[in-house]
Formats: sequence, C-alpha cells, structure tokens
Amino acid sequence: MAKASRFERLRSARIALVQAIFMQQMTGKITQTVRNQFLNYFLDEEEITPIPVERQLFIGVLTTFETRQTDIQNFLESCLQGEWTLERMDPTLKAILSAGAAELLTTPLTSPAPVVVSDYVDIAKGFFDKEEKSFVNKALDSFAQHLGHPMRQPTWKI
Repeated sequence: MAKASRFERLRSARIALVQAIFMQQMTGKITQTVRNQFLNYFLDEEEITPIPVERQLFIGVLTTFETRQTDIQNFLESCLQGEWTLERMDPTLKAILSAGAAELLTTPLTSPAPVVVSDYVDIAKGFFDKEEKSFVNKALDSFAQHLGHPMRQPTWKI
C-alpha cells in the first residue's frame, strides 16, 4: 500500500467505517462479524482500500457503534422531520450519519469535532447533492454541540 499521511489514514478509516456500517445495516450481520471481515480481508486489499486505514480509529468507532446503538438511534430519529421514518432514510445517508455519530460519541476523539464533521460531509459529497451534504453538516454539527464538543476554532489575537 501507498505511504499516507495521518490525515489520509483517518479519512480512509472514516470511508471504511461508512462502508462497514452500511454493510451491517443492509445484511443484518452483527457488527463484530462485519468488523472481522473488514480487518481480515477488505482493509488489506490495496484494490479495495488503496490508502492505509487508521485501524485504531476503525476499531474504536465500530465498537462505539455497537455499544451505543440507543444513542445513535435517538440521534438519527432526531434528524427526521414530519412523517419521515428511519426506514425511509437513504441507507447510505443513514450509514454516514451513524458513522459520524459513533465517532463523535467515541472518547477521546482522534480529531477535533469540526474535522470529524467535515470529513463526513466530504464523504457525503461523494454520494449526494448539495441538499444531503448540508443535512449531514447540520445534523452532525448539532450532535457534536449537544455532546459538548467545541465546534468553532478559537480566534487568536496577537
């Protein structure tokens, strides 16, 4: 595999997390089974994952996803308006929001919350138009603030 910066390895882990959560949600396999498939096969295949994955982040967030299902479910439901239900939510969008929420619930955060949110917004850009990307940004930003994560960079005065 190609040598990659820490930023690239973290971004690659976040993409793999969305894929793993999507796979778990679509197949109904338990998270541990999906995690093992990714760790033992997918993450070592350069054709599938050309940039090395930050495995510690991948494992930590999937563990949080598995253990904090109620919190993540409540977050997803809070994103819905009107008569929308989780069953009607696009599965890819649901996986992106679930991965982002799980990472924001993971302690300590590997990256500052604004970076985490920004990465999941960038992942959403690869799948959706402006509306969904904005939805991901607003939802994860709100969730991060709810969890007490600072979302604005300090203004430095010299």
